Amino acid sequence: MRPETKSPYAALFARKVVGAAEFREGKADDVSGFKTPEKFVFEVSWKSPYVSALYLLGMSFCKVLPRDLVMAQGRNFFAKPSGTGAFQFASWVRSPHLDIVGARLERNPRYYGRRAYLDAIEYSPHFTVDHFMDGEVDAMPFLSERLANSGCQVLQGGPYNSTYLLLSCRNAPFDRAAARKAVAAALDKDRLAQTGGGSEYVRRPTANFIPAVLPGFFPLDVPMGADPEAARQGLAELGYPAEKSFPEVRLYYPGPRTDAGLNFVRELQRQLAQVGIPVTTKYFSSLSELHDAKTPFLVLLTWKMDYPDAENVLFPLFGANSEWNLSSGGYSSPEMDRLLEESSAEKSWTRRSDLFRRMEKILFQDMPAVPLYAEEERLAVQSWVRGVRLPPLGFCYIDAKDIWVDRKGPKP
Repeated sequence: MRPETKSPYAALFARKVVGAAEFREGKADDVSGFKTPEKFVFEVSWKSPYVSALYLLGMSFCKVLPRDLVMAQGRNFFAKPSGTGAFQFASWVRSPHLDIVGARLERNPRYYGRRAYLDAIEYSPHFTVDHFMDGEVDAMPFLSERLANSGCQVLQGGPYNSTYLLLSCRNAPFDRAAARKAVAAALDKDRLAQTGGGSEYVRRPTANFIPAVLPGFFPLDVPMGADPEAARQGLAELGYPAEKSFPEVRLYYPGPRTDAGLNFVRELQRQLAQVGIPVTTKYFSSLSELHDAKTPFLVLLTWKMDYPDAENVLFPLFGANSEWNLSSGGYSSPEMDRLLEESSAEKSWTRRSDLFRRMEKILFQDMPAVPLYAEEERLAVQSWVRGVRLPPLGFCYIDAKDIWVDRKGPKP
């Protein structure tokens, strides 16, 4: 919660925990809603009932660290971190030039649960496809179609990543829902999903604002192709192009510039040009760069959920008081915000899901963004590796204690 840490997750607590906002604003010396009444108890006081609290507190960024070590070592704590997981930090993996290229974890003999099968794990972003093909690496992202000929297992699914085209709802003409709906009608999501993808991901076109992988939210059975006639009719009702030309729209695309990204940009420009919407492109690294934009703009954003709950999409992207809408997006719906607050305290999963569906209907009516596609990861795993299961939030959350190696057994 300390502002100097610049944590991207502080906003998840600032509006929910007693005393958090006051601490963030410098009006209090501590967060009154955080207490340690006993040595092994950490207590959180919420401002109101919050049914997503366990989702949130179960995520990796909410781990409890040993305060004495963190305060004494500062950033150096992470050079040899201390934890309570099934594996513990052993050493850094170094190159011949002594550069750090990875880390080695070893089985934690003091782990509170069932001990891991593996003695140790080494991981590095510098492992290559050749390392995998030579049998030196047991698992890696499916970075090359060469892996398909290696006899490996290919796992596919998760994480909860959805890509949206956000619209500047405060800048004319996108301050009108009709203009935003015209953009949505002009887009062929099938073609956009096919451009710019690497072999480690599979893109699936979607119309869902709430990721369809969440329990109870099935993929909507609607056409994913463009309807340029509907788009032109919507623009004509706004006076385009009979009375005036549609103003130039700036597309903000996440950097760095790549060939795959350029293919996507060209396809999007082509589709919108067909209905009379001119688009130029600017690459960006942070949404803060859009704060002062005065002209209509689009933003391509892949949203990676912080915790597996529809709230974590609806509030940060479409809540009127979210950082995005207060600074740049400008979308506001009082009914949407009311339903968000109601869903935070609703204990019944059935009724809560119904609230989320009502919010999704509001978004279809207002169209502050266009859902484009969801991404599924692909992981290559050697045939002798057993016990790898796909976690809901993606392969970076694999439970390694359930994995073992069997080089003599039959291939799965």
